Amino acid sequence: SISTEKYNLLKSGFLMARGFAYNYNQSEFYVIDASNRQLWSFEFNQTSQTLNESGQVLINDLPHDSRSIAFDWITNKLYLLSSERLIVCDVKGHNRLVLLNETVIQEGTGLTIDPKVGYLFFTDWHYPPYIGRISLDGRNFTKIITQELGAPIALTIDTITKRIFWTDTHLKRIEFSSYNGRNRYVVMSGLAYPFALAFFNGRLYWTDRSNHSIFSANALSGQNETIIQRG
Repeated sequence: SISTEKYNLLKSGFLMARGFAYNYNQSEFYVIDASNRQLWSFEFNQTSQTLNESGQVLINDLPHDSRSIAFDWITNKLYLLSSERLIVCDVKGHNRLVLLNETVIQEGTGLTIDPKVGYLFFTDWHYPPYIGRISLDGRNFTKIITQELGAPIALTIDTITKRIFWTDTHLKRIEFSSYNGRNRYVVMSGLAYPFALAFFNGRLYWTDRSNHSIFSANALSGQNETIIQRG
């Protein structure tokens, strides 16, 4: 729940669940199990709010240290980010293509996409850290933010206002900017260890690895902070 501390356990047993995405068109969850280098898919029953038990392994040989995944609901493509690779494939794990490699990415951590405008954004926390943007076909790579970054980890977007939000675990804050990296603003500062990040309906939701909790606050002002899940 995004308004109470009630939750349901959907799936356990992964060695290292790192990233996940949801396919709204087919009611499927995609989960990276980094230790096994696997990409799993699970059917999601919206009525019972449960996953099918068996699941399906789509990819058995993901790049080492795969970390993030995003789903393009327009073209039905999956984008997967590891420390040194950005890969695109179809929802069955087939037709894989490397869009970016170690010549560009050193320590890739988080990614998000806006299929409506055809942009993909990702973070790289290797020194010097940056936030990058490319077209969904892998062209037009550019570093949109290179200054005043410590360790940018996770990304999320507001597709309506065309803003990107990110967590910075070194600077202990959450910021946003426009899609071109301008108009930066610090939403939250003095956080313990902000990690994963999501945006929904004008609010940010983030995990904090220091106190093992999930928080929420107004996306533009940082006000009305609440705890969604403790421990």
